[in-house]
Amino acid sequence: MRRTIIAVMLLFAVWCSEGSFGAAPRFVKVSDHCYYLQLKESGENVAAVVTDDGILMVNPPQEPDLSIAMEALATMTSKSVRWIVFTEPGFSRTAYARVFADRNALILTAARLQALSPPENARQNGNGAAAPSPSRLIFKGQMHLFPSNVEVRIIALQHKARTGGDVAVFVPAEKVLFVGGLYEAARYPDIDRAAGGSPVDWMDGMKQVIDSVPVLKA
Repeated sequence: MRRTIIAVMLLFAVWCSEGSFGAAPRFVKVSDHCYYLQLKESGENVAAVVTDDGILMVNPPQEPDLSIAMEALATMTSKSVRWIVFTEPGFSRTAYARVFADRNALILTAARLQALSPPENARQNGNGAAAPSPSRLIFKGQMHLFPSNVEVRIIALQHKARTGGDVAVFVPAEKVLFVGGLYEAARYPDIDRAAGGSPVDWMDGMKQVIDSVPVLKA
């Protein structure tokens, strides 16, 4: 028996040559419902689980990349963003909160991540006024979402790892796992100590993520 992941999405900063960004940014399909977009300005990846019931967006970026991501989504689907997941506190920036509040999007967030996020009264829009905040559903360990009968598991790490509030998103039927900056190929990840990260506990956090993937027969 072996643990198998056919498609793995790692949402971390990726360095690419300028020539690879000649065309307009677009979401790339990696499974029936899972897509990713690589951004030019930040170098970060944005992910989306697209269903008939709406879109779950993972790590939406700040402006101007947010507009680019929303335009790229609009070219492939007319569905709206209904759910948002951040994989760590560093992604939980909210200068753009009004965009998703206006769309009635729901942020699905782990309690430990929420505790590390900026307080509501620190959020401002471009005019310096307090920006409306999207609604939030806060969970402790794990929650399951079933848009259009597509199971999405949102897993809160119980160990300090890259940060003190890491979250992973797993789509079991399509064997796609989103882990943000928790894992980077061929290098040890940057541990964000300011956000409660721990290099000692990182392995325990990774083990929890690996153990969340079902064991399949070879």
